[in-house]
Amino acid sequence: VYKRQLRGPASGAARRHAILESPHGISSGFFMIGSGGKPTSRDVARLAGVSQATVSRVLQNSPLVQPATRQAVLDAIAQSGYAPNAAARWMRTKRTGIIALVVANLAVNPLYPAMLQLLSAALRKRGLSASVYEEEDFSDATMRVMVESGVDGVITTTATEASLPLLERIAQKVPLVLLHRTVGSDAFDQFSSDNRASGASTAGFFVDHGRTRIGLISGHDLPSTLREREQGFVEELAPVSYTHLTLPTI
Repeated sequence: VYKRQLRGPASGAARRHAILESPHGISSGFFMIGSGGKPTSRDVARLAGVSQATVSRVLQNSPLVQPATRQAVLDAIAQSGYAPNAAARWMRTKRTGIIALVVANLAVNPLYPAMLQLLSAALRKRGLSASVYEEEDFSDATMRVMVESGVDGVITTTATEASLPLLERIAQKVPLVLLHRTVGSDAFDQFSSDNRASGASTAGFFVDHGRTRIGLISGHDLPSTLREREQGFVEELAPVSYTHLTLPTI
């Protein structure tokens, strides 16, 4: 909660009264802001009860900061309205604090908006921001835009084996993480659900309920998610006499 008060008509400076609840408890007091009316990192440090160097370490996502201290600084940043100067930070650290998130079919697949929301929230907690790209298939143009915009890393949820050469080129320039879909490469970290187990579980549900005429409608085999689910589904039905019929892709 803030009350902005002018010290006097001649000074042009202002101060704010802040009540901040943090892991360190509730603190209250006045802190000065510059004549331009914009909080600085010094204001954040004073409000959080830490040094300006600690604020800088939090902004740089340094592992040297204790979790409680990091949260106190992030709370102070949020409540003071402090916005780091991205250009100045890049000149000093060669980092922008921006992570590219590549998703697809936001209007169709409810999984992607959910992942986007969770990823963005996780990045904010670490003092980072997201730049979102909605694209099903990677292209050279997208890669150039992402890399040339100065992102500090890329998280993609839309990888396929066909995009592997492009992914490896991205990984040579900035850190890259694959989420949801995976490819056959050790050049970057990859995280995925156990899609084969989920396919097997679905087939097992039908078998356990006495179904004998079971069909599977799948999509194209480019995404690892679809391939793995189909593999698990078919493998679960293998011990019993079921017919596997593949229909032409529509």
